[in-house]
Amino acid sequence: IRRLRASAEKELANTFNVRAFHDALLCDGALPLDVLSTRMTKWIAARKSEMPIQKPGQSTPLNVPAAVSPPDARPAQKNIQIPGQTKPIL
Repeated sequence: IRRLRASAEKELANTFNVRAFHDALLCDGALPLDVLSTRMTKWIAARKSEMPIQKPGQSTPLNVPAAVSPPDARPAQKNIQIPGQTKPIL
């Protein structure tokens, strides 16, 4: 797993996002390491293909994708009011 992360950091350079890496790593649950390695290698390649293209000597990338924030994995909090209590439970 450490080698996978080091590879992702090297390949993706400054676009590496540790949170996205961990999400991809854990999204399928427990897997044999050879299967996990294959999936993460494909994930790295997919992220790399999304990287902006920049020619040598060029100050800005040619294709800059729109900034998209990752979806919030946490469910929305709901206030629950229990009779007899003054504060709602989150």
